[in-house]
Amino acid sequence: MSLQAEKSGVGCCIIGALANEMTKGDENIIKELKERLNLNDKQILLTLLTLGYEKTPKETNKIRKEPAEVIFYERLS
Repeated sequence: MSLQAEKSGVGCCIIGALANEMTKGDENIIKELKERLNLNDKQILLTLLTLGYEKTPKETNKIRKEPAEVIFYERLS
């Protein structure tokens, strides 16, 4: 989803650290999140993805390694 958002010109931020039943976080926060997102007691929220447009977009220069530098077949490096 984040790749498609970027391709579409939409900014995104993955929020992975949040209170849920697995992290034994603040029960009040867990309850409020579940109510706002209309989740039932059997559903556990693991992560959130926020989407939006930047007020002032910035040009970024992403430096990527070549696939051969990061892909290894049957060996550790």
